[in-house]
Amino acid sequence: MNLVQSITPANGIAALLTRIPFLAAAFFPQLLAGRARRLPVWLRLACPALLRVPYVLVACSADMFRWGWFALYAALPAAVAVLLSESEVSRISPQAIAISIRARRLLGATLG
Repeated sequence: MNLVQSITPANGIAALLTRIPFLAAAFFPQLLAGRARRLPVWLRLACPALLRVPYVLVACSADMFRWGWFALYAALPAAVAVLLSESEVSRISPQAIAISIRARRLLGATLG
């Protein structure tokens, strides 16, 4: 397949759809973060699964659609979002870390 055959309207639309979240995060970080925090948790975890839409556009236009890849593009980003949200819940706050460091320094200075 040469370069001219790979430049199609479906590929162009898919390229734009995959770049919109990154461009929004780069140019409007506070606005995007504020709106994302207001979304329900289930929606925040499901939104990454929308990344399968560009795959559907490209694969269907090239007659190469496979259900296995569709499932992977739906499940993998959502699974990463779930893991990240779980790690965020169990994360120690920066203030607690700073207090712990100060306490160790004070104890080290008095004991040493």
